[in-house]
Amino acid sequence: MPLEQNLLEAYLETQTISRGLSVHTIAAYEKDLKTFEDYTSSAFETTPKDIEKYMQAQAVHAIRTQARRLSAVRGFYKYLLEQGHIKKDPTAKQETPKIPQSLPKSLTEDEILKLLETAAMGDKEGLRLRLIFHLLYGCGLRVGEFINLRLGDIDAGVENTLRVVGKGSKVRFVPLGEVGASTLKLYLNTARAEFLVPKDTSDWLLPGKRKGKPLTRQRVFQLVQEAGRMAGIEIAPHHLRHTFATHLLENEADLRAVQQMLGHTSLTTTQIYTKVAGRRLRETMEKHHPLSDENKS
Repeated sequence: MPLEQNLLEAYLETQTISRGLSVHTIAAYEKDLKTFEDYTSSAFETTPKDIEKYMQAQAVHAIRTQARRLSAVRGFYKYLLEQGHIKKDPTAKQETPKIPQSLPKSLTEDEILKLLETAAMGDKEGLRLRLIFHLLYGCGLRVGEFINLRLGDIDAGVENTLRVVGKGSKVRFVPLGEVGASTLKLYLNTARAEFLVPKDTSDWLLPGKRKGKPLTRQRVFQLVQEAGRMAGIEIAPHHLRHTFATHLLENEADLRAVQQMLGHTSLTTTQIYTKVAGRRLRETMEKHHPLSDENKS
């Protein structure tokens, strides 16, 4: 039986407003909640047994899918409890499937240099591609943060600094390195105007093909992946963000400073990159140290 539609819509609306979630994320939440409808007669009458049966049925799916679907249902019932619609949360005692921790993919410094070489052409396309690499790798931005940058976010109070609006509409300020700042200045003075469609006066840093709209997320993926193919490297834009964090920590950057630049709410999330950096250092030692197994005769 369908969950009470008015409550479902109210819950999704609060997620949009209070957490600043995207349309795509909200649609995914709604879809996950729809999978639960066959396991309860009413949101007001759901029991822990209903939740248990639902999760048993989800066992055919990947662990991440199971965890995500439980999270959607749990969030909905937490909302109902807070609003006084129910007296007990039926999901309270349901264990969350444990997701094996996988380390984020990070590129080597040589791979980053190869990618930058693919963007060495002097035309507007090459300059925009260099800017993409300098801001995703050089500043650790998420793709969504990057495409939504406006001209007013540049040097917003501090020279060579970007004002970035992250998840939950949280604002942070990220420093630009000298090379990144130089590339950005050159792009603004030359190439950006060539990407504006006629009569478009929008202030997007990266204007798209549609008037008043920024470059799309999909197009950024295409540009980065095309550059990767030219360099012989399999890559997606988020790998550049991972590499930004890993390279900073490999060079002994302060963990909390990296956390602030990435816009992580929890330091635990940032600490994942210390494992990547540690693994990279171990691999380097095993490959080059005279006493490693690889170098023994």
